[in-house]
Amino acid sequence: MKSWTCAVAFSIVTLPVLAFDPSNMHLSSLPIPPGFMGLKAVTPDGKYLLVTMGGSPVKLADCFLFSLESQKLDLISSNADGTEADSESYCVGVSDDGKRVAFTSRSVKEGVQLYVRDRAAKTSTRISGCPDGSVSKMSGITSTGVAFSRDGKHAFYTFTDWCNGNTKSPWKSFLAMATVRPDGSLDRKTLNIPGGGVLHPVFTKSGTKLSVVRYVESGIDSPKDVTIVDVATGAATIGTTDPVGIALNDKMLGGAIGGNGEQIVFSSQSDKIVGSDYNGRSDVFVKQLGTGKFDLVSRTPAGNVADHNSYVSTTQMYSGLGAISDDSGRYVLFYSYASDLTEKEIRGAHCYLYDRVTKKTVLVDKNSGGVPGDAICEPISVTSTPIKVLFRSAAKNLVSQPISQYYQAE
Repeated sequence: MKSWTCAVAFSIVTLPVLAFDPSNMHLSSLPIPPGFMGLKAVTPDGKYLLVTMGGSPVKLADCFLFSLESQKLDLISSNADGTEADSESYCVGVSDDGKRVAFTSRSVKEGVQLYVRDRAAKTSTRISGCPDGSVSKMSGITSTGVAFSRDGKHAFYTFTDWCNGNTKSPWKSFLAMATVRPDGSLDRKTLNIPGGGVLHPVFTKSGTKLSVVRYVESGIDSPKDVTIVDVATGAATIGTTDPVGIALNDKMLGGAIGGNGEQIVFSSQSDKIVGSDYNGRSDVFVKQLGTGKFDLVSRTPAGNVADHNSYVSTTQMYSGLGAISDDSGRYVLFYSYASDLTEKEIRGAHCYLYDRVTKKTVLVDKNSGGVPGDAICEPISVTSTPIKVLFRSAAKNLVSQPISQYYQAE
């Protein structure tokens, strides 16, 4: 397999559950497999990384599940006999228990299609396709992820209206649920959500709700919102509304529902959520769905709006998946250009973890001396019990003499 190099660093930071003590953090690098190209997901227990690796000379990539405990790679995008498939493949999503993995594979005849791999049965099932069962070369929007139900039996994904004969931009994306039956057959249904299309499905732990980033109108520049979908009924409700119930409709908006289904985390430029927010910057919020109460996450120690942009991810299209811990939604991971989030002024784009109980914010990407990383940090996920934070950074000052570009702090 061809070897690739990666110019960025991924770090897992373990934090105490009840209190933050940055002085006790210790960073150590983890061994990673050669040929690494990109990290797509991490299981909630922190045991597996879903990684795309450099493929053979005749193809660009393969999808693997990497065990941090055994340091072993499991080839996901393989043939039935376990050999490497002859098409380019990329990782998309993984179930919580790591037993089912979604990946894309490209062929000349069918284009890019979406598959689910059952690791125990060693079988892969194509789940993308049009509602009538036919295959379109653009029947699956594969870059926006797959949301697995917590039992791994159902997979939600998006597909485009190429299925309806629309082969010209702008395309509209639809939400579909695919279930692989015990006999290997596929049950697929489409959920009708009004608007210009949906991206980034994210499941709750109970499996009764999921969130999507919805385009209010057609086109990539359309205003967006976070919409909550009832899985059983298909009913959709806009989650990102202001305190009086009016949809924010913010072009910069991105976010997702928390694992317990009680709150959503999102970033927005709106000045209608909290008072005295007139700087036009993007802020990060948590909204309690039951009460409608908002919690300003990107805040100064005094509780004021931060002096620069803050986001739940480094890309506007990102769903916010993993930005909030899925126990009680206590911890929120975000990144910010603000200099006044902590008592000490910090310049540059860095990752932060906010405790909604203590109202304290901690800088995540720093070395043992408390010095911030010397490059931009990208947050990926925060898990709970114990708290683990995954982030990406090209910083060169986090540890000395790393054996890899993965880091763990405890």
